Amino acid sequence: MEEDFKVSEIKPFKTFEEQIEILKYRGLIIHDRERVIKTLQHVNYYRISGYTLTLRKNDVFYKGITFDNVMELYNFDCELRTLLSYLLENVEISFRTHIAYYHAEKYGAIGYLNSDGFEDANYYSQFIDELNNIIKNENRSNEVFIKHYKDKYDNRFPLWVVVELLSFGSLSRLYRNSSFEIKQKIAVENYEIKYDYIQNWLHGLVILRNICAHRGRLYNRPMSIKPKISNKDKKLGIRNDLVFIYIFILKKLIKDDKVWTNFLSMLKNTIKRYPFVELANLGFPSNWIDIL
Repeated sequence: MEEDFKVSEIKPFKTFEEQIEILKYRGLIIHDRERVIKTLQHVNYYRISGYTLTLRKNDVFYKGITFDNVMELYNFDCELRTLLSYLLENVEISFRTHIAYYHAEKYGAIGYLNSDGFEDANYYSQFIDELNNIIKNENRSNEVFIKHYKDKYDNRFPLWVVVELLSFGSLSRLYRNSSFEIKQKIAVENYEIKYDYIQNWLHGLVILRNICAHRGRLYNRPMSIKPKISNKDKKLGIRNDLVFIYIFILKKLIKDDKVWTNFLSMLKNTIKRYPFVELANLGFPSNWIDIL
């Protein structure tokens, strides 16, 4: 006997004026109606609604919550994504360098064309297919350095060129599938950490990077990958399912003190400008400054 499933009706289209009326009906205080309309004309109502989750219960806003409060969370989140992108870029560039250097040192410039330096043959095959697709892509094939290696070296790209073609996600998978010796050497010599931590962290950082790149919400968002941390770090009492744990991890992976100092200074200034933000909703413990 087939079960009957009730399919919910898609909500009907609402004008900007109607969207404001819904917010007001739910108890949100709106001081400047015209400014709110201008905001909604450029920032999707649905996008904004994600920042109201901690400000209401059963679709009713807590007393005294204003549209300005909501936008403070939204704007803080935008700035936080920019700050994290600054760190993520630094980590991504470092791992392009690490993988190219250590693998080429052991297996040679084009040693990656042999599967011996990798753990899983299927993943290796996917990597080669992906690389070939990138090289054949019309938007990439006309880049000067790609054309140079195609013409002069018969399509043989040294690994230090290959890593610059890969996305951060592909780079993470390449690290994961590298031989134990290469992974461990990168992890221990550069970070004094075992490779399985680095492997896990890169996976999570790729997801974080994608959230930032696609303007996703970080505020009050559970992270899908809960990173591994040592027993010593667990004693700090950091939640492992919100974004602060990744800021903590990024600190371990940033080896340029100037980069980290700049980030921390900008983070403190950003937090100061948005006093309505509840840092606990991002996983920040009360002693976060000491930890970072």
